[in-house]
Amino acid sequence: MNMDDQDKKFTKGFNNGYLLAKYQPDLFEKIEKSSNPANEYFKGMLSGGKEYEHEKKIIRLEDQKQKKIDPKHDKANNVDKER
Repeated sequence: MNMDDQDKKFTKGFNNGYLLAKYQPDLFEKIEKSSNPANEYFKGMLSGGKEYEHEKKIIRLEDQKQKKIDPKHDKANNVDKER
């Protein structure tokens, strides 16, 4: 198998793993725990799922930062503004 075929399998696995982690996280978790990434497809699949989880964490952190910065999200400020 040449490098191009390995790259294609990794990419396909990455994309499928990303989508699986996004839409079927329980199934992805089972696959992640039970598999030994013996080929490029599964290596890509695990990497794709981990990438989705990483992006999800970044979005949560950005949301938390925004809530701290944005006075509309601050409960104490909302009470004061309502009076």
